[in-house]
Amino acid sequence: MRLKSITTRLPDQLVFNPAPFAMCSTVTFVATKSCPSNTKMGESTITVDAGPDFPTPIEAKATLYFGTGYSVLAYVTASRPATIEEAVIGQLQTSSTATDASTGYGLQLSIPVTPKIQQPLDNVFPTVRSFVAKINPLTEKVKVDGKKVTLPLVGLGVCKKLNFKVSVEYTNAENGPTTTTDTDDSSQACKK
Repeated sequence: MRLKSITTRLPDQLVFNPAPFAMCSTVTFVATKSCPSNTKMGESTITVDAGPDFPTPIEAKATLYFGTGYSVLAYVTASRPATIEEAVIGQLQTSSTATDASTGYGLQLSIPVTPKIQQPLDNVFPTVRSFVAKINPLTEKVKVDGKKVTLPLVGLGVCKKLNFKVSVEYTNAENGPTTTTDTDDSSQACKK
């Protein structure tokens, strides 16, 4: 099985306000694998199993940037089992199902997996063990009624509990239509 995509469903209480924020051009990101520091959203660590030839888990790191067109740009790196330095473009979009809406999910972040990450070496197909992301709140100072205020890229609306769901999708080794999806749900109490 080959890793195909990672989708994170975000709580519907998160409110996005991208208007005053700097965005990294996807064209520039793909060409240079970098973005201006004021577009950095955070970092993530993905831990995978790579089969019997690699008995210890393998970690990949991703630096996340806010990109044009509601994209999240991930620069993914790993040093084993092979060197990986991939520019991956994820997309923020409205969560697509009525079930998501009724269970507290608003937006979803879908990140495709490139062929180099799907199969870093011959006959090595990573299986995700864990996915941890630390997002730094981007803020921007803007003038409102003649006064400077700090606005967050993401804020919280009325909130009791935040629901998150991560889905990892795999496809068969021939990259055909057979897929398997692993999901994990998590809830966090809102804190002020």
